[in-house]
Amino acid sequence: MERIDRKRIHIGGRVVRIDSETTLCSGVGRAVRKRGVRAWKHFDCTYSLFTGHGIYDCEFRVHVLGLGKYLITNARWTSGAP
Repeated sequence: MERIDRKRIHIGGRVVRIDSETTLCSGVGRAVRKRGVRAWKHFDCTYSLFTGHGIYDCEFRVHVLGLGKYLITNARWTSGAP
């Protein structure tokens, strides 16, 4: 989570900065064990954006590419756009 904290993503013509405090991610697919810890290559995430006009949710996928490297794809609003 700390790797994606403050990361900018493009969603429907807007640039949004992810806040890990309001983001939930879960592993997708089969996990592998590394040193006794489960690890995934892909994560589905939901980020809640709080504004003066309400709460908006977006979803995106995080792909782990290697040690300290990742790619964020498929960002979209799920509850309207701010």
